[in-house]
Amino acid sequence: MRRVVLILFVVGLLAGCASDPFRIPQATAGKVCTPIKETTGGSSGMLLLGFAPIARNGMVERAYKEAIELGGGDVLLNPVYEDRWAWTPVGNLFFITVKGTVAKCN
Repeated sequence: MRRVVLILFVVGLLAGCASDPFRIPQATAGKVCTPIKETTGGSSGMLLLGFAPIARNGMVERAYKEAIELGGGDVLLNPVYEDRWAWTPVGNLFFITVKGTVAKCN
């Protein structure tokens, strides 16, 4: 019984620390994209006590989507990613900023 509980615990930890890879959306070939304006999006997360991720999965995707929503476009041209972190007694904080030119594609 202890072995089953231990195996389920380890499998649960490993499954909880996985995320899908983020693919940067590209403008479709043949479409004309009109630049709108420069925009910035950001997101943050934490690694509690050095091993428990809180809002860490999908940080880049959330920052990218925020930048597009704030700019009112479809795609981000020439994206630049900045990654910062800060130490706290209960874990590390992580911050991601995505900057670029938002564009509307027809």
